[in-house]
Amino acid sequence: MISQLTINEIRALLTLGHKMAVREIEQRAGAVWPNASALQVAVLRHLDVQPRTMSELSARLPASSSTLVAAVDKLEAEGLLVRTPDPNDRRRTPLALTPKGRELLARIRPDDYDALRRSLEAMGDAKAEKLHKLLRELVEGMQTEAGQVERMLENARERAARQAAREE
Repeated sequence: MISQLTINEIRALLTLGHKMAVREIEQRAGAVWPNASALQVAVLRHLDVQPRTMSELSARLPASSSTLVAAVDKLEAEGLLVRTPDPNDRRRTPLALTPKGRELLARIRPDDYDALRRSLEAMGDAKAEKLHKLLRELVEGMQTEAGQVERMLENARERAARQAAREE
């Protein structure tokens, strides 16, 4: 049986890791875009892969609908994204990056400078892969709806593929 201490420490470590990652993203983004939030950067990154509707973003980002709407409204007001009509379905209104949004996103230092990458590289490939497998198993066991983990990880895979293609 897993002890309450172990459960509490895992919860605390996951929370601390998340807070540290968010802080670093906001600091990196803040260097070129004052008062940027990690959620705003995440929205831009998701739209950099492809236009998405609010409901598609909501399914992929860990934010409440009201928080996401506020972030999208601010990005739209700053001219970083636009609502575009879907020619095939008038009910859909995908959000798309503007050239200004793409330029801003490009100016935010890429992920390869972050503390997470440095820490994983220091662990070595075998430990990093084992951690990845265990975290995925943990989160999949916690998911509250079918496909939740897959939807949230989809963008990470798409961004990694695009980055690899650019490096070739």
